[in-house]
Amino acid sequence: MTGGFYAILSLTVELLVSGWLNNTYHPNEIVVTENGFLIKLEHCYMSEALDAIHDGINITGYSVWSLLDSFEWIFGYTSKYGLYQVDMADPQRQRRPKKSAVYYSNVLRTRCRRL
Repeated sequence: MTGGFYAILSLTVELLVSGWLNNTYHPNEIVVTENGFLIKLEHCYMSEALDAIHDGINITGYSVWSLLDSFEWIFGYTSKYGLYQVDMADPQRQRRPKKSAVYYSNVLRTRCRRL
């Protein structure tokens, strides 16, 4: 991934957290989708989303990008940002949890964002 890609993600979270989205569009609720794909980024984004909730922004949903390694228009199957690795060489498309899957399931189970 390029630095520009990370900058876009950081800007998106910053706009959300700063309240710009909320103050500009006054949505009834905000659902954050396709977010994070590395443990440290996911941790940061969930922390920022929680801070935004504490600041009164109505975030009602949050999902990661993505459950499985997937096809991306620019990168095809070469970018691997799913929580579960998919072995594309295996006709059965075996799936294996990555460290990020373990981290994210821990967050959901314990409701704690510890790294």
